[in-house]
Amino acid sequence: MKKLLPAIAFFLILFLLPVPSAAAGEDITDAIRTAEGLSPLEEALYLGMMATKERIDIEAFGASTDDVKAAMQHLSDSVPELFHVSRSYLCSTKAVTPTYSLTGEALRLARAEYLFALDMIAAAVDPDWSDAEICLFLHDYLCTFFAYDTDYEIYDAYAFLTEGRGVCQAYTLTYTALLSRFGIRSSYATGADGDLPHIWNVVELDGEYYHVDVTWGDALTGGKDCFGRATHDNFLKSDAAIDAAGHTGRKNRGGIVCDDTRYDEGALSDAESAAVILDGVVYAVADGVVYAFENGLDGAPRTVHTVSEEWRTGTQILASRPAGLAAYGGTLYVNTPKSILALDTVSGYTEPLLTVESGLVMTICNKDEVLYYSVADDIYGKNQRILQQVLPSALPPCTGAHSYTVYATAAASCREAGTVYKKCTACGHKATEAIPLLPHTVSVSVVPPDYTAGGYTLHTCTVCGHTDTTDPTDPLPTPTLADYRAAVTAALQASDAEARIAAMRTALAMEPHIGGIAVTDEYRALREAMAAHESAAAAANEAHAEGAALLLFADFSFFTGAGTAMLLLFLVIRRIFGL
Repeated sequence: MKKLLPAIAFFLILFLLPVPSAAAGEDITDAIRTAEGLSPLEEALYLGMMATKERIDIEAFGASTDDVKAAMQHLSDSVPELFHVSRSYLCSTKAVTPTYSLTGEALRLARAEYLFALDMIAAAVDPDWSDAEICLFLHDYLCTFFAYDTDYEIYDAYAFLTEGRGVCQAYTLTYTALLSRFGIRSSYATGADGDLPHIWNVVELDGEYYHVDVTWGDALTGGKDCFGRATHDNFLKSDAAIDAAGHTGRKNRGGIVCDDTRYDEGALSDAESAAVILDGVVYAVADGVVYAFENGLDGAPRTVHTVSEEWRTGTQILASRPAGLAAYGGTLYVNTPKSILALDTVSGYTEPLLTVESGLVMTICNKDEVLYYSVADDIYGKNQRILQQVLPSALPPCTGAHSYTVYATAAASCREAGTVYKKCTACGHKATEAIPLLPHTVSVSVVPPDYTAGGYTLHTCTVCGHTDTTDPTDPLPTPTLADYRAAVTAALQASDAEARIAAMRTALAMEPHIGGIAVTDEYRALREAMAAHESAAAAANEAHAEGAALLLFADFSFFTGAGTAMLLLFLVIRRIFGL
């Protein structure tokens, strides 16, 4: 897609529209400046190279050649507007002689193109978005509409924006330039990607620093750009998380520490396609599950919809669900293996936008009103066809009353109210009506007080388990030794089993609350009575079992030898094995 994307349209627009110019009295070199926090030596070098000086005098700074090389490297790694400065130069302790790839009128036009390209991307940013959301949008935009340069030719932001591809340094510089448009400060970190040197961004949000590796967010498959993919396991990460992702030999510029871990885990980290922001809410999809981040990117998301269909061809099934998202005209879109659906973000209700007869829809994304979607003949996305679909714009609002039709209903329960979802047939405006809660189906039980807690009446819904309590009572008064003795006496003198058990339970409940009971006559008498009761109960159970056995054998004719023998054998076995 990145090849099909707007390269032709970009240049047509570029030449049809007027060239951007700096405000009156403002030089274009000031308009595109992102460099800040430079040392005096770096500032002198920066100004000299922005003015394309053939020789920049630095003798007054007393810098060593190592200092000069370090300053030039820092400017090359962090200042996107120096795209016209070649990577080769001559230096001494007295002067630097840069090499320029563009000068004069060619440089002026290139700077205008550069500003225009940045403006085109920045225009899609809503100023009401948070800094974290702006970082996310710009990250996903570069991952979606640009490609990694596997020929290792493009290192600067200007060529990256105009050619649509570049290596890690180009991604990093372009991201820096875009963040600068919105006052988001950024630095960089360096390390290694296997045997290759690597560079990526470090951004500042609310006083904390986070790693953002846009290059690694732009997935490759088989060494080729992966259409529509924007991974997030290297987005807004701590030092520990970015190291765990495989960034070896990491060095944060200026010793910056990224120790905030709020974004290290979560559904966004698992998203493998571009997130979208619709009506101020971030939506992302991970393994077919669409999430709404309504409380910030680090908050717990709400599940909006789940794509349950599997991506399969014949007997081959893809392990994950590569659904993507798009948004336009107030509508969110998600793809399944065979269709693209308009998704209602409140009810989760879907309506088909289009279906494909052959192949699998691998993912989707959009740029303005054009939806791009890839169709492949196998689950691995080989030989993808990139297709387009114009998305419907939002209908003009009704001037009078809406004409609603119901498109979804969430039934009420005794725990949650239901909802009727309505949409105007004329303008598409959506509204809801609440369905009242259903009454609980209640069972009532009385919980008596004990010596540690009061009693109450418990009302339990047999449908949803909801509970309420009424009629609270105070805990029982702390028992005395006299109370305990009286309870033991009642247990010993009870005339029937039910009264005896109740008295025993009362006495046992008192024991932990009378200050550590000594081995008294009452205590021993209670244990003896309990043992006698248990022995009697066991005997009664045995008699009951024998009676049940007799009933079991009553179906036999015990006037025959076989029936009598079976009964005697059963009784002998019971005696031997204690059954």
